[in-house]
Amino acid sequence: MAEKELNTNPEEITNIAESTEKVSEKSGKKAAVKKAKKSDKKPNVFVRIGKRIARFWRESISELKKVVWMSGKELRKSTLLVVVSVIAISIIIGLVDYLFTIAIQGFASLNLFN
Repeated sequence: MAEKELNTNPEEITNIAESTEKVSEKSGKKAAVKKAKKSDKKPNVFVRIGKRIARFWRESISELKKVVWMSGKELRKSTLLVVVSVIAISIIIGLVDYLFTIAIQGFASLNLFN
């Protein structure tokens, strides 16, 4: 049997390579046009909103995993500090309000405008 001899002529190899590049360029352009057409078409508004909500929750859960949480002892201590501070500030504001009330009633009883 006669085997087919491979052609090793450099000009023909170059021509074959160039024609292959042209074919791949055309198919690449067609693929780019198809992608452009697909990207031009937006999904409907409900799909987009759903994707945004899903992304929000994924990112929120991801961030919550990064948080360093307090121990129970630290939490109780901080809570007690906040409660005591609120009570102390409330008492101070109440006393100032009472003193202003007494002062205003005292000025009102002077009858300066009669």
